[in-house]
Amino acid sequence: MAIIGEITHTTTYRYAKPVTFGTHRAMFLPRRGASTRLLRWSASTSLPSKVHWITDARSNAVTVMDFSEPGSELTFTFKVRGIYFGVKGLETFPLEPRAEEVPVQYTPDEWTDLAG
Repeated sequence: MAIIGEITHTTTYRYAKPVTFGTHRAMFLPRRGASTRLLRWSASTSLPSKVHWITDARSNAVTVMDFSEPGSELTFTFKVRGIYFGVKGLETFPLEPRAEEVPVQYTPDEWTDLAG
């Protein structure tokens, strides 16, 4: 059975005085795969910015945001709507006990993969 879902994620940063922002990168979109399909996605910021997407070496969709002016507050809003078709044989991939607690404790190899 397919499931349609929507996610809105908003993060706000506040500063005591205006700061200049460099390029920001966010990995919010799921990796393309047979079990999901994205219907719509967007990224917006509270300050003027140029937003575009690239694909990294591991096929992750990366949102790149460049800012043109300083500010004392910056808000990012990401929205995604997609369909999840499920995964056959998911029960053969049990969740590791260490993943049942938040924050997850990553292994050194996982940190290497996440660092990119």
